[in-house]
Amino acid sequence: MAWAVITLNRQSISQARKLKEHFDIDIYTIDKYMEEGLKPIIGGLKKHFGSIFNKYEAIIGIMAMGIIVRDITPYIKHKSIDPAVLCLSVDGRFIIPVLSGHLGGANDIAVRIGNKIGAIPVITTASDLLNKKAVDLIAKERGLTIASFKDAMEITSRMINNENIGIIYQNDVDSMDKTGLDGVVLISNRTEPRIKLPYAQLIPKNIVIGVGAKRDSDPETIKALVLRVLNSNNLNIKAVSKVASIDIKKDEVGIVELATYFKVPFITYSSERIKEVEDMFDSSEFVRKITGVGSVSMPSGYLASNRGDCLVKKVAESGITVSIWEDNSDLYS
Repeated sequence: MAWAVITLNRQSISQARKLKEHFDIDIYTIDKYMEEGLKPIIGGLKKHFGSIFNKYEAIIGIMAMGIIVRDITPYIKHKSIDPAVLCLSVDGRFIIPVLSGHLGGANDIAVRIGNKIGAIPVITTASDLLNKKAVDLIAKERGLTIASFKDAMEITSRMINNENIGIIYQNDVDSMDKTGLDGVVLISNRTEPRIKLPYAQLIPKNIVIGVGAKRDSDPETIKALVLRVLNSNNLNIKAVSKVASIDIKKDEVGIVELATYFKVPFITYSSERIKEVEDMFDSSEFVRKITGVGSVSMPSGYLASNRGDCLVKKVAESGITVSIWEDNSDLYS
């Protein structure tokens, strides 16, 4: 994804062209300095920042940092969605992350730019300076979702203050020796992890929902059943990674809409593939007459979870069957 570089004079355009030798960037400037290959700043600088704020992975202003801070302020929403914003000094000596140092990648971008053009990265994030891995950076590196940014900031603050912070997984909460820990980074797909220490929860995308449904089942009924099963088993909806079924259900509106609701892939398997594992599960002759296999939700969930752990066995209601699986194949990598 391209970066946007904002320039206001010939010196900054010269620095931008140096960046373009190494990175995929669009260079913007004011009318006075427009040249071939550059893009115009339209409607004034502050308005222009707003028009591109969510269109680029990173925005680099080659100007005074105060200008950048003032002009991006109206568009800042949250560290989880804001782009990386950086300031490059006009002489090219310093590159300074301004916004989204971790999740947006501004700190990493500053280092990359420094390595290419010789600018000195000016990193001001306390955890980086003290060689402490902040919770949001742990989440980004492992592809986990931050349950509470407030908790993440609290645990990161404890790290910075040299408190003893551990990283534990949900399955180890009861068995792990937590003596001497002042807090933990907890990797858990539970809604209420039930841990007594201060913690920041990071949610893995590792819950798979196996679904079977009679033709033209009501989408809201399917969704309500799935949500009820997740909730009653203390499973976080943010952990859902896939919805799975048999391929003859690939156009079943209710299941398609369920995957859309969770914003996850809908994975289907042929009857031949399901037959390879269906003997592991209870079968129904009625289901076999319709689908060619004796069970749908359990074997499809099992396959989609990479032969994972069954968290909730088949729940049947109104012609709909649901099972919940946990894919641990990448969790400990």
